[in-house]
Amino acid sequence: MMSTTSKLLKKLYCVLGEKSEGNTVSEFLDYLFGDEELAKELVFQGERREGVVGELQTRIKKGGKSVEGIKIIKNAEGKNVFILDNSNLSYVSDVTVKFLIEATKIKLEFFKKKTSSN
Repeated sequence: MMSTTSKLLKKLYCVLGEKSEGNTVSEFLDYLFGDEELAKELVFQGERREGVVGELQTRIKKGGKSVEGIKIIKNAEGKNVFILDNSNLSYVSDVTVKFLIEATKIKLEFFKKKTSSN
């Protein structure tokens, strides 16, 4: 079973893929609470578990394989912003490998189009 922090990281990659200028922490939290399934995991005894995003920030700042391709920068207002680091070739390679593994698990098949020779 995937941890909440891992689910947030996965969601962060998706969000940043759609929004190249990045997301502030508060924008990301708003997005997360808009997701019904994740929102359930982000509330404990009626309180928002915003510290989970803090854990994610710490993980990103420390670096490592699990967070390759994401950086945190300060914007003009001094707020932390999550951004994708698209120049990281190993990140692209790892994501591709993970996708292919997942595609294989669901038995996704690739068909080569037959061409006729004349």
